[in-house]
This record gives sequence, structure tokens and C-alpha cells, in this order.
Amino acid sequence: MPHRGPPGAPSAAPIRPSPRIEELLGPRIRLLREQAGLTQTELGLLAGGLAPAEISRYETGRRVPGLIALHRLARGLGLPISAILEPQPPLTSPMFRDLDAVLARLRLQAPGVRDRTIRVMNMLIADDAPLIQP
Repeated sequence: MPHRGPPGAPSAAPIRPSPRIEELLGPRIRLLREQAGLTQTELGLLAGGLAPAEISRYETGRRVPGLIALHRLARGLGLPISAILEPQPPLTSPMFRDLDAVLARLRLQAPGVRDRTIRVMNMLIADDAPLIQP
């Protein structure tokens, strides 16, 4: 870069290069996985059978997930792809993070257990269902 000031004058601060995609995506995937309360193995199962080692490579930046892998990761996390690509994590309350973790684990359960649990949860949150019986 050529020096544009008078001789002896300090040069402008160097321009910092933009971070590489793996430096952005890796920590983001890990943060979202941890917020969901999932292990790499659990996320791999929810993402259609991605190997935990592959998720580790994505999280550490040794590999950049392609579009199909991003779609599968997002689906496993229960998020749109844009949530992975956003520069800042979504702001959610601890209550919603806890609920997201419960729902993520619920997806790993057998269909019968999952259906019964969802029915109970729906009854508890329905407007017309009293939480305490008189």
C-alpha cells in the first residue's frame, strides 16, 4: 500500500481484512447448538445423520458447511438458515432457551412418548385449560 502523506508522517492504520467465513460460522454453529442444549451427537441425529466429527469440523472452522449441510443443521436446530448466517445471536430470554432445549430433546424421543408429551404441554399452555383445579 503506498504511503500518501508527507515524508516522515505516520501512515494510516492498516485495513483489517474481513473475517473468513469459517471464523464466523464455526463459533455461530457451536453457540446455537449449546443454546439448544444439544451435544454434537444429538445435533447430528436431528440434522439427518451428520456425524459428530463433521459437526466438530464445522464448529472449529476446519471445514465450511455447504448449503445442504447448513439446511440440515438449521433443521436440526429448529431454526431458519438465516439464524446461522446472522452476525449476532438471536436475543432470547432464558425461559425460551430452556424451552428450545426441551423441544430439541423431545425430537429425539420415540414417537409415542413425543406425542403424549406434546399433548400434555399443549394442555398446559392452552388458554382455556386451568393449571390448578378448584
